[in-house]
Amino acid sequence: MDKNVSEPSPEPSQEKLATISRGYNNAFSSRLDNEGTSTATTNSENQSQQSHSSTKKNKQQLTSKFSPTKIKELITWTTEKQNYEAVLVVVGSFIIQMFTTGIIPIMGIYQAHYLNDMFKTEPATKISWISTTSMVCLNGMMVFGGFAYERIGPRFTCFFGTGLMVLGYVLASFSIKPWQLILTQGLAVGSGAAILNSVAIVIPIEHFVPKRRSMAVGISASGAGIGGVWMAPLTQHIIGKLGVGWALRITGFIVLGACGLCSFTQKRPQGVYEPVSVNYKDNDDEGGNAEEGKPEGGSVIQQKATKPDQEQQQQQQQQQHQVPEGGNLLSKSSPLLDKAILLDPALWLMFMVKFFLMIGINTLTGYTVASARYYKISDSKASLIPTVMGITHTIGNVISGFIADRIGAITIFVSTQFFGAALVFGLWYPATTYAMFMIFSTFFGLLGMNTNNTTPVVVSQLFGIQRLPSTNGIILFGGVIGGICGNYGIAKAYDTVDKHGRFRFTILLIGIVFSVTFLVGMGVAFVFYLRKRKGLIKSG
Repeated sequence: MDKNVSEPSPEPSQEKLATISRGYNNAFSSRLDNEGTSTATTNSENQSQQSHSSTKKNKQQLTSKFSPTKIKELITWTTEKQNYEAVLVVVGSFIIQMFTTGIIPIMGIYQAHYLNDMFKTEPATKISWISTTSMVCLNGMMVFGGFAYERIGPRFTCFFGTGLMVLGYVLASFSIKPWQLILTQGLAVGSGAAILNSVAIVIPIEHFVPKRRSMAVGISASGAGIGGVWMAPLTQHIIGKLGVGWALRITGFIVLGACGLCSFTQKRPQGVYEPVSVNYKDNDDEGGNAEEGKPEGGSVIQQKATKPDQEQQQQQQQQQHQVPEGGNLLSKSSPLLDKAILLDPALWLMFMVKFFLMIGINTLTGYTVASARYYKISDSKASLIPTVMGITHTIGNVISGFIADRIGAITIFVSTQFFGAALVFGLWYPATTYAMFMIFSTFFGLLGMNTNNTTPVVVSQLFGIQRLPSTNGIILFGGVIGGICGNYGIAKAYDTVDKHGRFRFTILLIGIVFSVTFLVGMGVAFVFYLRKRKGLIKSG
């Protein structure tokens, strides 16, 4: 046999195969254990890294959220670097409206003493002209205050209004005839209050960026409700202790100190306006000034710029909107009224909203107490209805301002008109108990009376800022006409239909007036959204 040829190895025994198999199994099991441990370690490390990465990312997000830039964005609510000046403007506007719109409830107190004490033999119709003249002037003279605001500035306008109001109170304290009180407490006090209001209502809009304007206007407007709460009982107390004459003089001195000091806070901002783009004419129209980006009347149009021209466009816009030292006042050669604004249908829709709204508000506040007394509710309880409505209206002004900054002033503007009509039909019409009347006054104050504080914000978005005081004054004049016509018309309906009965037809008529207000308000919203869709309105 060849030695180089190896003999076949003998087959391993069963015992040896079992031993080898156990060895492989143990080795494989050990390998699996090692791999599992390694995998678990790797997964743990990956989870740790992911957790660390997530923590780092959250930290970065938190740091980014509260970075100096973000914090500055949160606290910079105004168009100025000096935010405290804007806060002073709101505080001053709050106090001014406390003594201007706040005179409405105290006029009733004075009128009661004129009827019962000073002029017992005079007819009530003659005495009523004192308060009627004051209320007409309080709304109607705002347009003239707006003209003064645009030309001599808010501060001097406030000084003039304060002086006229104080003069009216002092002269009224020496008046011994009804016609003298009509000229002094009616014409002078009402006109002075209107001139002050023409500044206080709109000036916060100029100091605050668009997303904070409704809040600023709502806070300042709440002064009107608070003024009526404390001025009425104080006036009643002074009259009981010192008489009507000294009550008028003391009121005049308080107005001189409060409104005189607050006049110093009312100034236009130094900085750059955030413009609102309103186009009254197509660029191709004659007189549209398409090349200069200004329509007839002077409102600024935001032009479309290509990328190479964006920087130059921004510089030009900053120069156009730069507020010069002393405020952005109109020149003496500027027309008294802006023709483009007067021809704008949105202006007259807003005018009609104010017309119907004041018919509803004035008659509702007058007939709510009377209808409560018809159901045998005591005079003391019935007199609390307008007080509760005034307090909740003050709260509603602030809340609606915050909400309007988030969902848009035009939304609150229209929705509050809807709530007004719904509450009249749903709560006032079926009300027969004191609890129902109080529920109605609470919800109506919160939800149904907030059109006034959103109006100047909507006006600024539709027509721009420079002509805002006079434009707002024109719109408010619609409320004067509505107040006069509405009081007579609703009273005539009450006499002829309800015949001093259950007020059913009168309440239905007031509800219809609020419904018409809502429909006209929807027309304003339609025009607003059309312009916003075309890019003619920058905010809101």
